[in-house]
Amino acid sequence: MKKIIKIIKILLIVMVYVIMFWGLIKWISYPFTHKTEPKCECACNCEYTEPVIKEEVQETAVVVEEPQPIPEETKKEPPSKKESKPVIKEVKTASKDTYKAFAYDLVINEYLWSESDYQALVKLWTRESDWNPNAVNKSSGACNIPQALPCSKISNMYGDNSWDSGIKWGLVYIKNRYGTPTKAWQHFQNKNWY
Repeated sequence: MKKIIKIIKILLIVMVYVIMFWGLIKWISYPFTHKTEPKCECACNCEYTEPVIKEEVQETAVVVEEPQPIPEETKKEPPSKKESKPVIKEVKTASKDTYKAFAYDLVINEYLWSESDYQALVKLWTRESDWNPNAVNKSSGACNIPQALPCSKISNMYGDNSWDSGIKWGLVYIKNRYGTPTKAWQHFQNKNWY
């Protein structure tokens, strides 16, 4: 029985060392496996302003494109008499719940922050953009859900300004500048910007 207890203790000690070693490897490799942006400066130095698009995002949105000119060989009437109609294209968008679920997954599973950190993030980005990826601050030009300033920081890091790229960028910014969403929210409450 004493041998079994001794073997179990040794196995537990080995497991602790393996877990510590694995954490050290992840900690050392983090800068190489995650895109970060040095000296990120965020968001607006002001309160939340109405976004450019005031309606709540629906499941699908309609985008109207400018009419395309008709090639010369297919024209049958002079351009002044023929009117062209705009082309309508359907673009799939998501809801606030989708954005929040995506952020929750990253906060809890990738960054390993707490539930209270997620709640702080919800409060912070509700004040910044009301979770609208089309929100643009009229005075500063900060954009997307986290209100990146300038807006090009998101596309420079992720190649586009989509809502998921905005959320990823915002979390990298918070981690690099404040450590956690709770600290970013505390800063916002004191200074009215983050």
